Amino acid sequence: MYGEYDHLKEGYSSYGFISGHRKLSDNLREQIVRQLFYGMKLRPFQNDVRIGRRLLNIHCKWQISILYSKVYIRSRRFIMKAGFCRKQNTGSFFRSFIPLHVSNPFFLNVYKLLARVQVPQSVRERNLAENREHLHGMDWKFWNQSSTYIENQREWGKIRFGAGPHHNMSYSGCEIIAAFNAKKVFGFPGTAEEMAELIYEFESCGAALWGEFGTSPAAIAKHFERNGFSIIMTVKEDDNVMDKINRECPAVIVTVYNDRHDILKQVHTVCITKESKGYVIHNAYRLDTGGNYNASCPYRTLMEAVGHISRYESKLICAIGIAGMQIASNVHK
Repeated sequence: MYGEYDHLKEGYSSYGFISGHRKLSDNLREQIVRQLFYGMKLRPFQNDVRIGRRLLNIHCKWQISILYSKVYIRSRRFIMKAGFCRKQNTGSFFRSFIPLHVSNPFFLNVYKLLARVQVPQSVRERNLAENREHLHGMDWKFWNQSSTYIENQREWGKIRFGAGPHHNMSYSGCEIIAAFNAKKVFGFPGTAEEMAELIYEFESCGAALWGEFGTSPAAIAKHFERNGFSIIMTVKEDDNVMDKINRECPAVIVTVYNDRHDILKQVHTVCITKESKGYVIHNAYRLDTGGNYNASCPYRTLMEAVGHISRYESKLICAIGIAGMQIASNVHK
């Protein structure tokens, strides 16, 4: 099935995979399932882990989707009997269920659990060598230019990240690109070597489900704290916290649902920088008339910028304000 991807085969054998299917430990499998039921407020089913034992041989996004679907199907009669939705609206209800009804702290906890499934060392070393070769050979203007940021994630298909079926930065590297862009705000030169090392670091600690789900936002926050930065992190649209970020943070890493009414539109993470004319979003897939990727126009407030990360009605999951060298670290839940 994955004949051309030796690193995937190596990953399978490293974790005792059978016939190309990943098997998580019973303990981790049950933790994920309990978190799913708890976050969806389906407490009558919280102690029933049989669904997890049948379904949590996961290695890509569609299998996670199956897991959510099975939970939804299991609870559908309960939802219908309770009169929460009409039958004809069931599809849209399920698509909006996670963004609207699953709490952001729960969502981040699931990411933390998925990040416990590490990318094998041999895969990380191979990716590092190949990424160094590719990145140094790319004549992109943002290398070594502090005022120029990465905007073109969709052109990063040759840059490896993780050991999942997609295993590239174009598919799931938005958190790493956001971290790279944020560091440039504070004077980091932003070289090709820095990017190769940053990918390697997050493959070692933070890649969610072998990198298939990107990088855990908690790992991004820890990276900046380890490197001496002060952060202000929030998981809700709190005016007081956002005002504090506005005042103190020249760079903010923001993770959102692209569409608050449809989980199938997925999740995206960007860096927002505070400029003289307002807040500018980087790597939000903005194309100019010449077909080149550019930053957004300036927005008056941070929340206005958050609302324009996608072309749909985006919804905040978390914001990590980066305030410079560390004085204190505050997390607001």
